[in-house]
Amino acid sequence: MENVYRQFADPPKTFSPVPIWWWSGDELKIDRLKWQMDRLAEGGVYNVVVLNLAPTGPMHGSDADRPRFFSDEWWDIFDQVCAYAAEKGMFVYFYDQIGFSGANLQGELVRENREFAGQFVESAAVEGTGELAVECPSGGKPICAFAIPLDGAGKAAGLAVRVPLLGNKAAAAFASPHRLRLIYAVPRNFNYFSPEACERLLQKMHGQIERRLGRWFGKVSVGSFQDEFPDVPTWSADFAEQFRARKGYELTDVLYCLWEGEDEDAQRVRRDFQDVRAALIEEAFFRPFFEWHERRGLICGFDQQGVARTGEPVATVKSYADYLRTHRWYAAPGSDHHGEAKIHSSLAHTGGKERVWIESFHSSGWGGTLEETFDWLLPWLRAGANLYNPHAVYYTTRGGWYEWAPPSTCWRQPYWRHYPLFSGAVTRLCHILTRGRHVCDVGVLYPTTTVQANLTMDGPLAPALAASECYRALVGTMHWTDTKTGILDADRRDFDVLGEDAAAEAEAGGGALRIRDEAYKAVVLPHCTVVLNRTAEMLVRFVRGGGRLVAVGAVPAVLDEPGSPWEEELRRLFEEGAAVRVDAAERVPEALRDLPREVDAPVPTLHRRVGDADVLFVPAAFPRATVFERVDWYRTRDYSFTPDRYRRSMKVRIRGSAPEVELWDPLTARRTKLAAAELGGGYVEVEVPFEHGPAAVLAWRRDGGAREADGRSAAAQSRAPAEV
Repeated sequence: MENVYRQFADPPKTFSPVPIWWWSGDELKIDRLKWQMDRLAEGGVYNVVVLNLAPTGPMHGSDADRPRFFSDEWWDIFDQVCAYAAEKGMFVYFYDQIGFSGANLQGELVRENREFAGQFVESAAVEGTGELAVECPSGGKPICAFAIPLDGAGKAAGLAVRVPLLGNKAAAAFASPHRLRLIYAVPRNFNYFSPEACERLLQKMHGQIERRLGRWFGKVSVGSFQDEFPDVPTWSADFAEQFRARKGYELTDVLYCLWEGEDEDAQRVRRDFQDVRAALIEEAFFRPFFEWHERRGLICGFDQQGVARTGEPVATVKSYADYLRTHRWYAAPGSDHHGEAKIHSSLAHTGGKERVWIESFHSSGWGGTLEETFDWLLPWLRAGANLYNPHAVYYTTRGGWYEWAPPSTCWRQPYWRHYPLFSGAVTRLCHILTRGRHVCDVGVLYPTTTVQANLTMDGPLAPALAASECYRALVGTMHWTDTKTGILDADRRDFDVLGEDAAAEAEAGGGALRIRDEAYKAVVLPHCTVVLNRTAEMLVRFVRGGGRLVAVGAVPAVLDEPGSPWEEELRRLFEEGAAVRVDAAERVPEALRDLPREVDAPVPTLHRRVGDADVLFVPAAFPRATVFERVDWYRTRDYSFTPDRYRRSMKVRIRGSAPEVELWDPLTARRTKLAAAELGGGYVEVEVPFEHGPAAVLAWRRDGGAREADGRSAAAQSRAPAEV
């Protein structure tokens, strides 16, 4: 435990705050940049993300960046900043300008090669009887057309019939109500399905960075940041061909299913469509992007766009086809404070990654104090975020006349002389909460397949909405100003969100589902009406190996292999009571009631096992001591903060024997021994004081480590074949 404490007390500088450093608003001067780096280092900030807001012209209230972005003068300044960072023991991330950006990198590439433009599939439709005709809108390229018979409610009621195209039109006559739908593609955005286009994009930004600054890679330049990656296209010139090669049937024969039908065949088409969409961008962009960073010793963090950053299942499929599959190719997944930490820390846990990005707290205004900022950060740390990316530090405010999504958390603030205390606590927590392995008993299966199968181009069907609502009820909402505690957090059950790819690759046995270092004793299905065959197989093996499976609402069918024996076996496990079905998400805590807790506290905690020690992050309030009363997006925020909302102490129970329990103070690194009282039922109890701050770290040496050994020894059991 001594070695673990030393890691806590004296963490590496790379775990200090990583503010966005906006190089906009005024002409860059190297002496001024160096002066600012000196101030940051004095505040205990040793990392920066260099970001240009107005690289090609005025943007968001800023004049065009000077010197011009990517000019020789700009590169020379960046190189000098890296050299000075090397002297100061500081580290620099670059911003890739692929998502939120005024650089227009993709636009320049499309101007050079029109085939690099993305395509999106859309449709125009008319309904009625008699002569019907529909025309492709200007700018669209017709793909195919279908006639769909309708019932009295206007829903599809019979087999669709292909209607020949007459140039840009489709026309036919019907004696009964039909819908005539013409499907077409429109050019928009960038062709992220094209390996050639994506390689050109990578070379346009990352290749330039390497040519100019590559000598600093892995030493001073340690990574990059990506913000708000655009929507993945839904079509391309060769999409139908790629679909045929991967799925074995003609997509254009059933393309109407992207809009029509609720039967299994239509669901299967929609799921196959999203699967190919995810595969193409994974192969062309996400995996090569990750491998580029990996080969150079760099990491990449992200905050993706819109509602998708919250992990809302319908939004993630709309934007990225399969969020957990495509975004596993980042070394530091994350979001800003309008998003969620849990889904992204789960990506890290199940993907063998260490860092989890949290960009915050932009647009909170100039009045926030360090005490309030630390309070706002606590729930993100508890949920597994451990790379704190303050938004922001401005190169200039032009005498107070210029700002972009304030505040500037820097020497301009009256609290700056106290910042080392804050940054020191953040650095200690961000480091110790990456050490060892996450200890967590509950996994929530992310309902990707259910949503893919039930998301039409016109919107989600009832099963997709039910799965999404159930998932959100279980995991809650972390949005900074609109936090809603989920059912599992309210039950003080830590959890991870599991993608079907990760779950299918897991090992089952000994009462747990093992994914890398994680071992889940219970898996919850949030109204999943369908899963993949490989997922059903793993769930069966998990239950047979002693794991607890809880399905909310539906018992899932297998979508991709009709008649699968694993579907029949999975259903039998629920019928026999080996797996549990509950009617509503609110019933899940009852289904988990007798699952032993490794730790039990009045608030949700974060538990990690580091060498011979267990480490537990304990906040003094949940989710925070700040209460938001009125929020008008970026313009108005009324909130109240008082430390009186923090507990002055709390009792924490620890399962097993813990002969030495210590309290580690994040603010001072002071360590204090705590008295542990033996309780019945195999638990000890300690009282945790919060005398010096609103968060504490408990550490103890687990006597003998028997439970750890037993938990891992069962992995071999999962390799035994399961009879079906």
